[in-house]
Amino acid sequence: MELEVFSFNPRAKRAYEKAGFRLEGIKRDSQKTADGYADTLIMSILEEEWKAIKKPAD
Repeated sequence: MELEVFSFNPRAKRAYEKAGFRLEGIKRDSQKTADGYADTLIMSILEEEWKAIKKPAD
C-alpha cells in the first residue's frame, strides 16, 4: 500500500509512521503553496508488514 503526504503536514506523517508506513521517497518542491513550494513524501507498507502489525493478540 502506498500513500503521499505533504511535508508541511508532520502530524499526518507521524500518524502514518505509527501505523507502520515507511518513507520510500521524496518528490522535491512538487506542491505549490502560498509560500512557494513543498515536498511530497511517498510512504508505503508491505503486505507482510501490515499483517504482522494487525496480527491478533494471543
